[in-house]
Amino acid sequence: MAVLSFTAGLKLCLVRPDAVRFVRRWLWMYLIANFAYFGLWIAIANKPNPLSLAEMGWYHVVGPIPSFARWYFYLEHSKRVRATYPGQ
Repeated sequence: MAVLSFTAGLKLCLVRPDAVRFVRRWLWMYLIANFAYFGLWIAIANKPNPLSLAEMGWYHVVGPIPSFARWYFYLEHSKRVRATYPGQ
């Protein structure tokens, strides 16, 4: 994920033609990776206590959703993004 994050930022900074599409895909992968990590943790953990379950849920399910939504919808609806990256 770190390499893809760096690539996404680099594409945006260099104003590459497919940058916005790549970043949208990265955002989806980021969200799915956090959900998958939470699911894997539940599968591996032996009877997790409610506090650790709530903490993992907060940081790996609830936490990434606002960030994902904010950036995804910004890339979808921003006039500035459309002006900077035409054809996206």
